[in-house]
Amino acid sequence: MNITRMKTNHLTNPLGYLMDRPTFTWTARSDGLMPVSARVEIAADADFSHILFDSGEKAEISGLGYTPDFIPEAKTRYFWRVSVKADNGDCGVSEAAWFETAMAPDGWKGEWITPPFDKEKCPIFQKTFAADGKKPARLTICGLGVYEAYLNGKKLGEEYLLPGFHAYDFWQQYQTFDLDGLLQPGENVLSVLLGNGWYKGRFGFEGNEGERYGSRFLLIAQVEEAGNILTATDPG
Repeated sequence: MNITRMKTNHLTNPLGYLMDRPTFTWTARSDGLMPVSARVEIAADADFSHILFDSGEKAEISGLGYTPDFIPEAKTRYFWRVSVKADNGDCGVSEAAWFETAMAPDGWKGEWITPPFDKEKCPIFQKTFAADGKKPARLTICGLGVYEAYLNGKKLGEEYLLPGFHAYDFWQQYQTFDLDGLLQPGENVLSVLLGNGWYKGRFGFEGNEGERYGSRFLLIAQVEEAGNILTATDPG
């Protein structure tokens, strides 16, 4: 039995997503013709010494999608695994996968800030802060129009044109970056570059000259280390 492609809400080891009820999917390969039962466990640690949820072995659990009766807490990493039995008696247990939930909606301590100069000039925000550098740390951030974030001169993440195109007049998506191993003991520097993007730049093919959604550059961000806020955007 080989169990692969373990995903939470169709993502591999997702970090920083709001998840009221996560859904798990996986692929099981066996000499048997089909799986006949499965068991899903969720734990607080990677070695499953502290199990928080155990479905038990059930025939109705499918790798096409299983939503356990489990509500995760905010800003918490969980580990999960699945055991599968095939119709020929072949059994297997997956390796551990994980998912980490986002900050709660009321967890923001930072506030939106905007540069104090002409709206046509693309700003670079920079903040110096102190850190222990040896504890779990996260950056939660959103920039409008598009942004790139750097920690001590190193670009965070592999994506470009964040936060992506969406209906900015209804909602603004934010991102969570894992800073484990990136923060250094003592002084650190967070830099954020903002560009027009879809939010306030030229958009589409019908002569739109910009400011489709907004007219000002905006940024909100906060860095936390082991639950303690090290720095957050402040309009003051």
